[in-house]
Amino acid sequence: MEKVDKRVLTETVAHTVQGVEGVASLVRIFGSNVKRLFCKKYKDGIKIENVDGKSNIDVYISVKYGYNVTEVSANIQYAIKQNLEPLKSFKLGKINVNVLDVVF
Repeated sequence: MEKVDKRVLTETVAHTVQGVEGVASLVRIFGSNVKRLFCKKYKDGIKIENVDGKSNIDVYISVKYGYNVTEVSANIQYAIKQNLEPLKSFKLGKINVNVLDVVF
């Protein structure tokens, strides 16, 4: 069984999140400037950690004004799950959506 490259996962998650209605943007998280300098696989607003054989995904976003934050978050979780579950060599853990801003 082949292992899925973390860069592929990160790009897939980024593309998926940006396609969800109501998402204004992915948001840079604290310390990301240092990570960007030393890690080519780093993507603003997304953190993927492997825990007990499963990949936990943290997404940091800003939401467009007028959209229901709970619905946008649930839609992101659903979209990520739909896009990543078909990968046979990938075990999805938690999907955490962190809304850091509302954009007017």
